[in-house]
Amino acid sequence: MVVNNCGGLPLYDLATVHVLVKQGQVDRANDRVNRNLLSLGWGTATLRAFLLGLKTEHYHGSYKDQEAYAGTVVVDVDAYKMCFDEDGCCEGEPAEHSTYFVKIAIVLRATGDRVAVVSIHLDGQP
Repeated sequence: MVVNNCGGLPLYDLATVHVLVKQGQVDRANDRVNRNLLSLGWGTATLRAFLLGLKTEHYHGSYKDQEAYAGTVVVDVDAYKMCFDEDGCCEGEPAEHSTYFVKIAIVLRATGDRVAVVSIHLDGQP
């Protein structure tokens, strides 16, 4: 796991996040993520496409002490905002597509490093 401790930069290396996502090492780290994905109509493939579309310019800050895995783990997360074309499963155009906000971390689980999705929703919604 690559963690950056410099202020103003992501905590986790995005290339490492992408490798883990490509390997299918992604967890919906809490029930709220499951509910939000259901309300968005997103399955695992759409979530993975969104995560793979993230670029460093989408970085929107880091948050400390976020609960994951039913409160059994507390993680620091990176937040990203990206306009996303759900039909094409790629970055979208702001005039035509919605912007989504996601909080992610890399966590060590019994099965190895995983990308933990701690929050995902339309931008501007809790």
